[in-house]
Amino acid sequence: MGPAQRRRAMRDAARAAGLGNVVRIYRGHSVGAAVVLGFLAVPAAIAAVIATIVLRSEDSTVWQWPLLGLSALAGLIVLAAHVFPVPGGRHWIAAAEGGVVVWQRAAGWAATWAEAPQLDEGTVCGGRDLTAARLRRSPVGAWTRRRVTSWTLLALSGAAAVWFTAVPIARNYLVGDLPAKAGQLARLCDGGRPFGRTAAYAGPAPHPVVVFAEGAESYASDPHADPAAVQLVGCVVITGGVVVEHCDYERGYRTEAVRGTYRVDVVEARTGRALGSFPIAGGRRGRGCVERLFVRPDKVDEKLRKDYDLPDSEALGAHLAEFVSGTPR
Repeated sequence: MGPAQRRRAMRDAARAAGLGNVVRIYRGHSVGAAVVLGFLAVPAAIAAVIATIVLRSEDSTVWQWPLLGLSALAGLIVLAAHVFPVPGGRHWIAAAEGGVVVWQRAAGWAATWAEAPQLDEGTVCGGRDLTAARLRRSPVGAWTRRRVTSWTLLALSGAAAVWFTAVPIARNYLVGDLPAKAGQLARLCDGGRPFGRTAAYAGPAPHPVVVFAEGAESYASDPHADPAAVQLVGCVVITGGVVVEHCDYERGYRTEAVRGTYRVDVVEARTGRALGSFPIAGGRRGRGCVERLFVRPDKVDEKLRKDYDLPDSEALGAHLAEFVSGTPR
């Protein structure tokens, strides 16, 4: 039986029982599925909050994902209550002027308000309105203040979830995200996605650049620049090196100071476009041998340690001047 036929049958049953016109029809919930998902939501909410706090503390650009997952679970709970199958079949309760009609599996029974038993109001949408109608022995309207408030809060919650989670995530993937701190730009050196909403490499100089070596910031043309204003990223890649000093210790441990040779690849932060590269040598010399060598428990089997120097800031600044102060390529 379709929805229109069912509504017509319930109205006919109410009139046939002398209950008058039907004012409102209450739809049965799938309580079991909603309760099961509700239990799962508690640990999921705790995990999502913890994950969000951790990601936010690390200035991650994907901190909205745990909240999006939690919002999706909340939406699934609401959907489950209204759409999922009900064991034994879904039931409907029609509140008429003079009583109720309870309908299930294409059949039903009618009772006046005075005769109506407790109707298990907790298993239908708007159950509190149905309870109020039973207690006062007359139906309440379809859009009570309670129902309007509930739907408004539900709509606002859904809109907030979409606006603060789904929209930023979609924008980050379709348009590009913004770095919250300069260190996040290092992902371009590992083949990661560019930051599509950073400043474009265009217009008059200067064009701020940040250089990364071994995942850490090694140089910045403007250390105080907003990460979103950085236009260029330099990636230091080792190409070779010469041992300039070594130190031997007990049990076969040895350290070697290596003066490295490197290549710096310069890319645009906004697009990831390669702009050029240049060779550069390490800037440190040997630093002498320490009296004692600390060996971490997880590094006991590593007898040889190589300490590569890195290009110094002055050398990097001199090589990058054409990118920072020159005309965009």
